[in-house]
Amino acid sequence: MRFVTGWLEPKSGRLIAIDQDVIEQAAGYCQKSLSATEAGGLLMGLRRGQNIEIKWLTIPRETDKRQRLGFVREIIGHAAAAVAKWRETGSLADYVGEWHTHPEEHPTPSGIDLSEWSRQSMERTDGRPLFFLIVGTAGFYGALCQGGVVFPMTPIEFAT
Repeated sequence: MRFVTGWLEPKSGRLIAIDQDVIEQAAGYCQKSLSATEAGGLLMGLRRGQNIEIKWLTIPRETDKRQRLGFVREIIGHAAAAVAKWRETGSLADYVGEWHTHPEEHPTPSGIDLSEWSRQSMERTDGRPLFFLIVGTAGFYGALCQGGVVFPMTPIEFAT
């Protein structure tokens, strides 16, 4: 039996399902040592009505700027990987959000995270939501953003 991690937005009932492979890949970058730097990338998946199924992610690139308490993704390498996945899937894979790590057990978004997420969701010309995942050393934080509004989500797990 395969488990999928999911996130539920209680007010609207929107569901984000994240494939186990995506969770395992992202968790592999968690900052367990004091010298570990933040990491991150893009999330790609399938939009199913108001719900999102996250099936792929980009991993950190050498050109990313990684620090203990900061991460700046260099868009070119990540965008190229996303376009390659889009082509590979016959235009089905969609950019659905971003992920990054925090050096804390149960991560919470920083003020920078919240303002960036809000800005990015406001810049969407199609109005579709984006999902943001923070990977901590013992847990995750997920939020859906649409039209500049951040909706914290409740984690759930289910078998497929």
